[in-house]
Amino acid sequence: MEKKSQPEPNFFAVIPTKILADNSLTATEKMLFACVISLTRQNGYCYASNAYLGKMLKISSNRISELLRQLDSKKYIKRGIKRGIANNIRGTERKIFILIDTSQWGILGDMEENIENSQKQ
Repeated sequence: MEKKSQPEPNFFAVIPTKILADNSLTATEKMLFACVISLTRQNGYCYASNAYLGKMLKISSNRISELLRQLDSKKYIKRGIKRGIANNIRGTERKIFILIDTSQWGILGDMEENIENSQKQ
């Protein structure tokens, strides 16, 4: 699998009202969700590593993993992992999809379509 360079965040991040109003989410989970949305705009999914997201929020990779697990369990995101070999190098690619309507922010395509297309690749 070809190693992707870490994405550049967009100029701003959006936190949807649905996320802001959810009292079961911590402030850090809300900020992480905003980062993921920002990094989703280009491809319809976020492929940033836990280390990269942790650097953005100034928290550990392990904590990012826990927060993503929480967002996933609350059905705000879906994580997909693809394992493969390219150029004789074994690799793993993770994709994070947003599971709420984000069309008004210019995120590519329909969420379900992005997930389906990703699984076919």
